[in-house]
Amino acid sequence: MRAGHGYDSHVFSGDGSLVLGGVVFGDCPALKAHSDGDALAHAAIDAILGAAALGDIGSRFPDTDPRWRGADSMELLGKAASEVFAAGYSLASLDVTVVCERPKIRGAADAIRARLAAALRTDASRISVKGKTNEGMDAVGEGRGIAVHAVAALDETPGAAGPRIAVLLPCYNEVATVGKVVDDFRAALPEATVYVYDNNSGDGSGEAAAARGAVVRRVTQQGKGHVVRRMFREIEADVYVLADADDTYPADEARKLVEPVAAGEADMAIGDRLSSTYAAENKRPCHGFGNVLVRNLINLLWRADVHDVMTGYRAFSRTFVKTCPVLSGGFEIETEMTLHALDKRLSLAEIPVAYRDRPRGSVSKLHTVPDGLRVLRTIFRLFRIYRPFAFFGTLGVALSAVSVAFAAPVFAEYFRTGLVPRFPTLMFAGFVSVAALVSFSLAAMLDAVKKQSDQEFERALANARVPWR
Repeated sequence: MRAGHGYDSHVFSGDGSLVLGGVVFGDCPALKAHSDGDALAHAAIDAILGAAALGDIGSRFPDTDPRWRGADSMELLGKAASEVFAAGYSLASLDVTVVCERPKIRGAADAIRARLAAALRTDASRISVKGKTNEGMDAVGEGRGIAVHAVAALDETPGAAGPRIAVLLPCYNEVATVGKVVDDFRAALPEATVYVYDNNSGDGSGEAAAARGAVVRRVTQQGKGHVVRRMFREIEADVYVLADADDTYPADEARKLVEPVAAGEADMAIGDRLSSTYAAENKRPCHGFGNVLVRNLINLLWRADVHDVMTGYRAFSRTFVKTCPVLSGGFEIETEMTLHALDKRLSLAEIPVAYRDRPRGSVSKLHTVPDGLRVLRTIFRLFRIYRPFAFFGTLGVALSAVSVAFAAPVFAEYFRTGLVPRFPTLMFAGFVSVAALVSFSLAAMLDAVKKQSDQEFERALANARVPWR
């Protein structure tokens, strides 16, 4: 058993809202700091690093480094925990004392414990959070700042720390459901951190999610693709679960998606709705037709056997998230992620999951025809990028056929009469044949470039590590 003590203190800045242990206190001003000013998380980081003799927060996340400006301190705590666990320790307990005149800690203690437990991949029963006042003494006692003490105890035997799990919930005007969805995922995956990215909601969805203990961030670029791009770029985890905030995907199915990814058996686990309750629950027939059309088209072009391409319920490995180039801005993002996995030969697992229609008061943001056309355009765009030899080779064959069809009668008449009365037709056939040759040349050149890109990707994968094993 090893023990470590952590301490941090900050004065109030007056800008923004106070954050302690990942919980937002809207009635108190933020603390002045380089990161988000979460003094509780900072003290916890020092405590666990100190217990493992791995330095302190200043050595890991210095305030002179611009990367950590405004950083989410709970993510920094997760990074520090990964180092501690990798060094062969597991958390036995964490005792935190917050010294302040405001806010009152008692009412938020359980929410803070839950957030700390998620960041440290442990049970909340190992964590204690309590508040004290300084009885009017010094700056803290006068209400001008907050001080936090943390004591961590580590077991020296390797712990059973599992992967860091992040639940990703894109959200746009889902106040009717987002609170329940956050609660459900926190119950189904108590070790996970739940992130809600609010995409310009005007109904208070972000505030509702924050009140349930989710990490809430805002994305101003409208569209699910923009939200997922930000999520993949910003969130650090080992396993990622992507779902919708509309309560159509049961959270108690999440563990089934996480398991093959955490075990290294899949880079993407697909929640297959179409093999389950989708047909019975879906109230928009055109959506069902569109799902089948897109699935069959992708399976034909990529010679694959994917059952549900458009599902919004998935789990990813870190390898997938950090290598997936998100180019789409809207709902076509699901198609793009599936095609990335097929192109890069990443391992897939399809798991049937229940699907339920939106509850009353929740409105779909999907527009059948415009979004369906965007999906089809994405498929052909990525077919050209990912399979240039097939795309341009097929185009070359088609152009060659057109050229022959127009040129054959002209040549037949020439061999019969020695005359070329349809000279413009012959010229057109010649131009088309040149276009066919250009297409064949592009097919060969771009195929070589694509193979080189695939080789570079495979070399990058060879350097990937799974930190929790």
